[in-house]
Amino acid sequence: AAAVGIAGNVAMVSVCQERILLQPKPAPIQKSMFYIFKNKYAMRNFLAEFSVSWWSDGGYRWDEVTQHDIFGGTIPSFIAYLPYNLFNTLSVAMIPKFQAHFKDNNKRAVILLRFWDYLCMLGMCVGIPFVDKKWTIVGIFALFHGLNALNNGPASVFEAELGREINDYTEYMTGERPDGTFYILKNMILKVANPLNAVFTIMIMEWTGYDTSLPMKTWIQGDKRIYQKVFFLWQASDILPKIVKTIPYFFYDLVGEKKEQMYLALNERRALVATDANREITALAEAIGRETNTIPSETIHSLQDKE
Repeated sequence: AAAVGIAGNVAMVSVCQERILLQPKPAPIQKSMFYIFKNKYAMRNFLAEFSVSWWSDGGYRWDEVTQHDIFGGTIPSFIAYLPYNLFNTLSVAMIPKFQAHFKDNNKRAVILLRFWDYLCMLGMCVGIPFVDKKWTIVGIFALFHGLNALNNGPASVFEAELGREINDYTEYMTGERPDGTFYILKNMILKVANPLNAVFTIMIMEWTGYDTSLPMKTWIQGDKRIYQKVFFLWQASDILPKIVKTIPYFFYDLVGEKKEQMYLALNERRALVATDANREITALAEAIGRETNTIPSETIHSLQDKE
């Protein structure tokens, strides 16, 4: 099935080069490649994502196995996730404080906030030896998963700002906005990688020894080692790709004076484009005005008489 899926996706990518068939002017994959290779920051991120796109959880939900088999169902899972759900909402209030601390250095903010997440995930791995003690593992998970949520608001803001800077750099290098086109190539690669992820999942299932023919009930596998591997995979399948994707930001140097110069040049270019656009609009308005003034005088008098 994976081989058929890969062949079908490759054929689709080779034949259908457009992103959306119903779009009037679809953006081709070649344009996506042009934007990526003209932007060194985007290219590094692309290579990092490509290197981890071929392995993941394959769509298998290790968290659901944990909730059913290890935590023991709805009530313990509710308690385990309660701190995260609370702090995830409250983290919005932390945004101004983080912005004041990091000021305009989005790179430093993203790296440090991601390492915060990694430390919390490692903290959750402390519970691996206690998978057979339900309330102990629930408490450990609730603590570190809740701490992980405290920076969600600031992290989302800083990562969005950093992504905006990278897109602006593409405009700076090419003179074009890459919006809606940037991730076409990456999405196409993921379509090819997804069948491989399915094969990877089968191999992982065999490694854990988890019997999928059994119903998902508390401790139904009856083997502590199986559930230790399941809980480890839940954390590892999330933390390892994120670590790889963070590496390019250590080489991100679009900060300080270099970033200021880029935005000065961009603003000048945008002002010129806006001026040209205004001239075209003005010329069009004048042309429309001339056309509307060509109404025969007898028609105008007739309309005035009716009034």
